[in-house]
Amino acid sequence: VEDVTQLLDPSVGLRVGAEILREAIDSAPGDLVLGVGRYHNWADEERARNYGQRILAIYENILRVLGRSE
Repeated sequence: VEDVTQLLDPSVGLRVGAEILREAIDSAPGDLVLGVGRYHNWADEERARNYGQRILAIYENILRVLGRSE
């Protein structure tokens, strides 16, 4: 974005967040937990993995509630 105030637009914030998440996931090929975790913390792998595990557990719970599973 050219100006940080553009991030106040939800569609811009969503696009930028998705780009950051994609970059984080791509940085850890074959390791989704670490990739998702790097969205939160690139510098500390332990913290990144902890975050990634929590987020993916929430995702699994949502799928279960919706009657879907992976």
